[in-house]
Amino acid sequence: MGIQSPLLSTPHMLAAGRSQYRPCLEMSSIRTPRSQTMQLERSLEDGQRHYSVYAGFLLPSAVSIRILGLLKQKGPEWSSALRVRYVVKEDSQSMQECHMTQNLHSESDPVQTYRMTPAHELHCSHFFSLNYKIQFRHERSPTHFQSSLDISYGKQWNQSSNNHRILFNQSLRNQSGPSLTSYAIELSLRLLDRGLNYRTQLSFQGTKI
Repeated sequence: MGIQSPLLSTPHMLAAGRSQYRPCLEMSSIRTPRSQTMQLERSLEDGQRHYSVYAGFLLPSAVSIRILGLLKQKGPEWSSALRVRYVVKEDSQSMQECHMTQNLHSESDPVQTYRMTPAHELHCSHFFSLNYKIQFRHERSPTHFQSSLDISYGKQWNQSSNNHRILFNQSLRNQSGPSLTSYAIELSLRLLDRGLNYRTQLSFQGTKI
């Protein structure tokens, strides 16, 4: 039967007023030279909330992993990010990294128009085929509904000239009146790398009795 390596844990907390605290936990093994670290932090500044988490794992001559997560919120604005950095023994000279971000903004105005704009990105330094960016826009009012989706991927995922993109748009317009029912629908799809451009329009009109 193997002998397990006991762990030493060192929890502690750093605080700065009521709006900020930082609990930390560090763990290490007596017999095996490895360590784990975790830190959490929350703060409130000028009406903006900040949350962050950091985790690290180190096994000398084998692997090192670092993870950092962030979340921010102020009113209708939300943003988050996750960064993972790692290195293995076989490639100890190069730290590899994957980075993911999300953003969300929403708003409405007195004329009952609602807008929402979320975005999502993933970038990996050593896996270009996984890189992509997604942008979505949505707007809704009593007479008009429209949304668009833009997906960019590949090695040039963050360049406006990238041909590896999927573009989708849809629109619904209500032009009805006291004596007329009228709707117009439009859908479009573009695949830039394949040269595909698809578009369809539908309409309906009817007289109210």
